[in-house]
Amino acid sequence: MAGAPLFASAPHDANNFSADKEFRTLIEQARAKSETAIALAPGLGEAHAAMAGVFERGYLDFARATAEYERAMAMSPNDVDVLLRAGSYFVAQGRVDAGLANIRRAIALDQLNGSAYGRYSTALYLTRRFRDAIEADERALQFNPNGAFQLNSRGLNRLVIGELDAARQDCETRELSWVGRLCLSILYDRLHRRADAEAQLAAMKAELGNGASYQYAEIYAQWGDIPKALDWLEAAYRFPDPGLSQMKMDMLVDPLRKEPRFQAIEKKLKFPD
Repeated sequence: MAGAPLFASAPHDANNFSADKEFRTLIEQARAKSETAIALAPGLGEAHAAMAGVFERGYLDFARATAEYERAMAMSPNDVDVLLRAGSYFVAQGRVDAGLANIRRAIALDQLNGSAYGRYSTALYLTRRFRDAIEADERALQFNPNGAFQLNSRGLNRLVIGELDAARQDCETRELSWVGRLCLSILYDRLHRRADAEAQLAAMKAELGNGASYQYAEIYAQWGDIPKALDWLEAAYRFPDPGLSQMKMDMLVDPLRKEPRFQAIEKKLKFPD
């Protein structure tokens, strides 16, 4: 799930579909705050995790993000927030076993943390364990039964395994998160309701502007419009859209993986091996 404002804290707030200028301002503020925190408490893992988030989602600098997350884990191996952030990142970068282990440890340490189950769902989604992701969504919903984001997340998981009626029920919430718009744009197309699908995409563009470029690439890829999907993926790279941090594992962009333009962006992003 792409640009997922899934995660709170300053660097992640900035990627919640801000306009170009605002996005850069928020990222620079987050970096300055993280640098100050590290200067004041260089041994605080949470400060290094915050800096890692800035590099990951603000600059798409995965080498520096990896170093900071590993530093954070070494300093604060039992900090729930550090475990969740680092675990989510490691999964997105393809270090699945380590990432999932971190998230599961965080849940074991704080079993009443509803957002942890939400992160777990996202991680499982990226690893294509969709049934397990649905179960994690349902655990998260126990803490907030009417939470639109988590309902929409469960709907997206149901969509990708072909449970279209159940997906529609979960994604047609009164208040739609960006995941709900993403889900319905793809779902309605699969139900041969193209006008409705296009209306959802248009609403998403009106609400979020270029800040959701990566999500538009996902939608066009799932619609089979490869040229437009690649156009938006390139726009996402120029932005830069934090959703690109999940591109390595994201099944929604699978139709693009053999395209030279996709591979050129993948090369520029320098994902860790």
